Amino acid sequence: MTTIPLPKDADLMQLDPKRPHSALELLRAIGHEQLGRDYLQACEALNRCSQAFMRMQLDKDDVPGDQFDAELSQHPGFAAAAAAKAEVWAKIEALRAEAMGRLFE
Repeated sequence: MTTIPLPKDADLMQLDPKRPHSALELLRAIGHEQLGRDYLQACEALNRCSQAFMRMQLDKDDVPGDQFDAELSQHPGFAAAAAAKAEVWAKIEALRAEAMGRLFE
């Protein structure tokens, strides 16, 4: 099996979900572009989940009185958003583990 060396400027922090394009570049450099694309898509999904939570917070803040009892978890969409975020995080962790394995194979 041929091993593709890591680029000299490779930084494992490139696998940080906050830097998905860096992960794509790193994985592309070692010949695993599809894994990088999957990781990028999962990170984008995580970003959408975070935006949904921000919108819920804004909704909560716009409601007069204590309808949500100052708890974001009282928002009607919270349970679905929390489940989606947990699912995306699990996918990111699995893809990150696979990427780490590919980096050191």
